[in-house]
Formats: sequence, C-alpha cells, structure tokens
Amino acid sequence: NGKEFTLTVKVEDQGIGYLCEYQWYKDGVAIPNATDSYYLVQNASLSDAGKYYVVVTSMKGCGETKSAEATVTLKDSYLEEIGANTEMHINSILPSPATYKATMKYTLSQSTQVVIKMLDITGRNLGNIYTGYGEAGENELVLDLSSYTSGTYYVVLESNNKRVIRSLIISK
Repeated sequence: NGKEFTLTVKVEDQGIGYLCEYQWYKDGVAIPNATDSYYLVQNASLSDAGKYYVVVTSMKGCGETKSAEATVTLKDSYLEEIGANTEMHINSILPSPATYKATMKYTLSQSTQVVIKMLDITGRNLGNIYTGYGEAGENELVLDLSSYTSGTYYVVLESNNKRVIRSLIISK
C-alpha cells in the first residue's frame, strides 16, 4: 500500500478545439468519476490490480474509440518479502489470462512435498489446488480453474515452510 500509478491516453491528430470525453474501465466496468485523459490511483492496494482501458468519445459526433487494455499487477510487500527464495520458483502460469485451466511450470532445487494454494485478491486462502510430491528440476501441473470466477488471484507454491507467489488472472 502507499504506491500510486497513473494511466494516460493521448488522442493522436487532435486539432485545436477538438474536444473529447473519456471514460475509464477496470475489468470491463466503468469507473465512477474517471472521466479525464488520465486515471490516477493513489495508495494502490491489491484490489486495484486488473485490466484497464478507456473509451474516448468525440464531442463532434465522430464516434468513440476503445484504447488497448493495460494490465496492472500489484504485489503486496509482505507477500513479496516471504516469497523470495532460491529453493523453488514458479516459472510460468499459462495462458494468461486463463479461463478453465492453466498450466503451471515450477522449479524445485530438490525433490520434496509441495502444496499449491489459491488466494483471492485480498489474500484469503481459497483452498489447496494440489498436494503432492515435486521432483528436483522443472515440474508441470495443469490447474483446474473451472470453479473460479473472473478476477485476479494468487497461486502459492509452498514447500519446507517456504513459499513463492504468482498472480493469475482468470477471464471467463
């Protein structure tokens, strides 16, 4: 918490007196009062992570244009701190965004028992996705995401009282 970010849009070939209206969206929902050419978030929290875009409407009746999406990923400093270790690493979770399943690749420095958990955006534990044995080196696991709704989640890999965390966006 305490960090800020700003998203901006620039209208190309905007002549003098050319006026536009702006509406920013997060995860497909209009953000109340976000009607400038920029969107500023002060004191960002994990709940501010998501996909943002802006719709620019010409006030001369020339139509509207949707910008490209910008994905904002935020990391909790506590989660980041406890996640730093060299004994294991989450290499990737693909595709991103995921729908009903995703493939997670992770590396272990030694063969060991592992637990993979899913957390919601607030850090609440939603349960174990996998409990089992991981081999030294790269491992691959298909995650069943069919019971999760669209949103931003955190996948936690735990082993030997250590953990690493990776964000995961689900879009259905």
